[in-house]
Amino acid sequence: MSKKLLAMVILAAIVASGCELKTAPTLQLDTSSVQSESVFAETADTSYQNSYQQISQDEAAKIMREDETAIILDVRTQEEFAEGHIPGAICIPNEEIGTDEITLLPDKQQTILVYCRSGRRSKEASEKLSALGYTNIKEFGGIIDWTGEVVSDDDEIEAAEDISADYADNLPEISDYDEYIADDSEYSLDIMFTANNTVTELKLVSLNMVDVKQNGDPVFNMNDIYEYGELKKGKSLMIRLSFPGDMPNYGISYIDKSGARKYYAIQQSGMDGSLIMWEFQP
Repeated sequence: MSKKLLAMVILAAIVASGCELKTAPTLQLDTSSVQSESVFAETADTSYQNSYQQISQDEAAKIMREDETAIILDVRTQEEFAEGHIPGAICIPNEEIGTDEITLLPDKQQTILVYCRSGRRSKEASEKLSALGYTNIKEFGGIIDWTGEVVSDDDEIEAAEDISADYADNLPEISDYDEYIADDSEYSLDIMFTANNTVTELKLVSLNMVDVKQNGDPVFNMNDIYEYGELKKGKSLMIRLSFPGDMPNYGISYIDKSGARKYYAIQQSGMDGSLIMWEFQP
């Protein structure tokens, strides 16, 4: 029997006996994890870019002109802000933006225009705001490149015409005055209020800023602390106060000679520590 015939006989016998020829299993590579990692990497690369929008300063200026509801947010320090800022801006330093909700920015869909000195802190702040859920953040760089108007705190202060205020230590000795102690803590200071014109229903009020108006003006919760009554022209009232933090905690209100009720916040300047009063509308 030839070798070829013998091989065919053996193969037929194997098939007849029910045996099957088996081949080595095919190796299949699971690429799902590789694909998911690739997608994740791609998402990670673009999430930073999509968290907020970078715009030019011309675009920012256009939004300021056309959208009265837009918030202009300065994320420099309070001292830098006091020295010069874009009109209508509010200041929330970048270092103070963390994981807590921001009372001054309650609407997370509102347009927020963010800037700092050179553009570094504004980008950091924009990322953190995005992480907090704000969805309409527009970052436009630094004030050093801003060609529009810049104002200082002193420029925006509308001083009280009827009452002047200063640290008692800065004034010549005044013997005829009344006194009220609102805060007798270690850091309290004596403030002398002197009437340039006679006012009535003079009150000391506590202030707690809870919101910001569309034009950037603060909104305060107010509570009466002390009512003095009439302060005649040339007379003085000394009140002991303290100034914790950067925002005003105290204010005064009174009725002027025209019968209008006036409101003034009392604050220390972030530039030189001088005492300033500025008018606000409740």
